[in-house]
Amino acid sequence: GFHYPWASYNHLYCGGFAAGNDSTYVVDRYYDDYDWQIESLAVMYEPGPFSDEYATAIYSDSGHPQPKGLITYQYSIAWSAPTAGDFVIMRFVMENKGNESLANMYTALFMDWDIGDYMSNQGSSEVARNLTWMYYTTPYVGVEILDPPRTTPARNLALIDHDLYVYPYGGLPDNIQIQFMDGTIVNPSSNRAYDWSTCNSAGPFNLAPSETKVAAFAILGGDNLTDLQANADTAYNRYWQV
Repeated sequence: GFHYPWASYNHLYCGGFAAGNDSTYVVDRYYDDYDWQIESLAVMYEPGPFSDEYATAIYSDSGHPQPKGLITYQYSIAWSAPTAGDFVIMRFVMENKGNESLANMYTALFMDWDIGDYMSNQGSSEVARNLTWMYYTTPYVGVEILDPPRTTPARNLALIDHDLYVYPYGGLPDNIQIQFMDGTIVNPSSNRAYDWSTCNSAGPFNLAPSETKVAAFAILGGDNLTDLQANADTAYNRYWQV
């Protein structure tokens, strides 16, 4: 879940990190997929290095029908400072432990936000910050791509219409999910008050055997859009400073 402010309601139905290159190889644990399998349970450090809270976990693609030997090391970073307490940074280091190169890979964070009356949510995106957001009235919640940096355009910043892509399937099928990841389906803003999800994706990139690649995101809250954008800037600066 995701609470903003911290003592408020949970605004997140579910969310997850995904990596893949086509409809036959999308690795995630979103809705009813169980492709990522735990290799090392989360360990929490309070305080952590250069932060007030720091967590680590490791998982592999061994639950996928066609595993390739992809390992992901997850690092979660948060601060309690008044100027930096409105976001969590999620850093994913992917390592190819298989024998074959993984070509044209994309990474994404999918978030099914349910804010207040979730059937009346709306949202949009901003290219300059590689940012997506959703809201009901207040607060605003969203996701920002931190790595690759802002000088690299996102592959996709999308609002996902549940009436088209989720409800008919009881989830988000891989053959649709990859189309959001690779930018085939583009929808930068909601067109009505309804139930929506967001996708922030980056790529493509190649991952040779033993090679690593980093993807990082900030999960954000704000009292309004201006506050959310300010928190996105703080998260971005903090990430590249540490």
